[in-house]
Amino acid sequence: PAEALPQLIAALSSRDAVGGGDAADESALAPDANEEAALLLLSHVDFLDKPLMSFVRLKTCLDLGAEGKTSVRYLFFHFGPRGQAAASEKVGKALAGILLDEDFIS
Repeated sequence: PAEALPQLIAALSSRDAVGGGDAADESALAPDANEEAALLLLSHVDFLDKPLMSFVRLKTCLDLGAEGKTSVRYLFFHFGPRGQAAASEKVGKALAGILLDEDFIS
C-alpha cells in the first residue's frame, strides 16, 4: 500500500542503510575537493508488481552521510517486487558502472 512508502524511505535513509562505518575507515576514504558521490538505494517490497525507478541529479551537492564524507550529487532509487531481486541488483551494478564514466557525469 502507498502508506508504507514513507516508512520505507525513512528506513532506507537511516545511518546504517547509507553506510555508516568506523571513523578509522572513513579517514582512509577522505574525498578530494572536487569529488562527488552517487547514492544508489535498492529495495524490494511486497506492494509492487513492476519496478519503480528514479534518477536524480542534484543542482548542488549535499552531505547525505555517504562513505568518506563525500558530498552526494546523484541519487538513484529502485523499488522492485520481492521476486525480482536479481534483476534489481543487475540494474544497480549497471548504473554504478555508468557513474564511473567521467564522460557520463560531466
